[in-house]
Amino acid sequence: MRPTTDRLKVATWNVEGLTEAKLVQLQIHMTKRSIDVLCVQETHITKSEYRVLDDGFLLILSGRQDDEREYAGVGFLVSPHMRRSVIGFCQLSRRIAYLKLRVSGGKMVVFSAYAPHGRKPFEERQTFFTELHDAFNSTSSHGIKVIGGDLNARLHKRLAGEEAMLGEFVLGNPARVLEPGTNRELLMELCSSTSLVVANTLCEVPRERQITYYDIGATPASEFSHKNFTAIDFVLVPRDMQRSIGPVVSDRGAALTTHHFLVETMIDVAVEKQRPRVGTGHKDVAALRSPAVAQKFADEFAKLIGTADATADVSEACGQICNACSRAAQAALQERSVQARRPWISSFFLIVLRNTARIPLHRCRMIHGLRSDRQHKSKRGTERLSRWSHSASREQASAHGPAKRVKAGRRRRARYRMAAQPRGAGCRKHACTMRALRRARAMPTAARTRARSGRWSARPCRRAALRQMAWSTAVVSGCSRP
Repeated sequence: MRPTTDRLKVATWNVEGLTEAKLVQLQIHMTKRSIDVLCVQETHITKSEYRVLDDGFLLILSGRQDDEREYAGVGFLVSPHMRRSVIGFCQLSRRIAYLKLRVSGGKMVVFSAYAPHGRKPFEERQTFFTELHDAFNSTSSHGIKVIGGDLNARLHKRLAGEEAMLGEFVLGNPARVLEPGTNRELLMELCSSTSLVVANTLCEVPRERQITYYDIGATPASEFSHKNFTAIDFVLVPRDMQRSIGPVVSDRGAALTTHHFLVETMIDVAVEKQRPRVGTGHKDVAALRSPAVAQKFADEFAKLIGTADATADVSEACGQICNACSRAAQAALQERSVQARRPWISSFFLIVLRNTARIPLHRCRMIHGLRSDRQHKSKRGTERLSRWSHSASREQASAHGPAKRVKAGRRRRARYRMAAQPRGAGCRKHACTMRALRRARAMPTAARTRARSGRWSARPCRRAALRQMAWSTAVVSGCSRP
């Protein structure tokens, strides 16, 4: 059975331009915060693409169809353990894309959306919300549908009649006069026509965890004010599924060159998670001791770091250095061969323990020579009784057989003892076997008590079980298998 989890962590982030350095930072943040799916907006990527990164992350980007400069762009970044749960994805436009995931009982859909800001023409903004409405209704799904992204809408307060679309906890200026034709009005129309609710307003969280954007001129550590901080990145969920959504919070401590904060939430769905097969193994770092390999690595690193942007800030420069080291290692170093670990126990002893564990408890009574009444009355049963039950053999034989059988049993027992004596000073096998038999004779059980009282038990047993127990004791004592 594949490992499953009852919670899926989904996040959204406006990165304001996706570079290789920011891509490395996004992977670090996802790994640190255990994010399964990250919706990214404003990537500034001109073309649509998808690829698997070196660390196993799946990158899906949606851009323009032409080669013009792009100021929008949306996409997804899927963690390695969720990559195989991806059923499909669709890059609808440079502002809308969705991702389908396999969940228990069906599939769920995650949308990544980036709305035009308020200074764009009203027709362009209205067209975006109309396309998002059509895409949401036309996408088939047996599970929950979630929309996450930068919708560029400032809510401020909840008006009368918006109780089904907004919760009680709305961040903004309650005294603000709302103007018609804004993104807020278009967002409320979208929620009303598709039965959606803004999940950011459902749970009470601290005000510092509600803000998702800080204005130009302020810093993430500035004092809160409605002029400098607001919430324009939202998560929309269906009304009938709002109990499956956890609190939507922002993380101001996630460092990235953007004016937006990371917004994340938990969804109560059963999703299959499994580690994908790693295509590339560990690199042989010890090979850098060779001067030729070290020189090749240095040349590759210098070639890659020479093409880096010299005007980048500290975070971007750190990402460029890490990326250059990773690519130089792939070009100069070989994969390290993985050697199988030696077992701490021998294979023979494992077989002995496995077979001994399979012997039922009632079959362990065979060490006392107890079988059915018919077998006990036979010569073979008398011989086995005389061998393994020394202390009770006289009473058992006198109660269930003539005296001549007792004498025959004594003679057979004497011959067995003579044959089982060690032949030579270096022979330990017979000594270990006799030691195991002495332990068996000295073990008090309920079966022996019943034998002394004259009541016998018809319980089946096998020779193989007796040999297995004797040899397990012999192996522990240091004797090898014949």
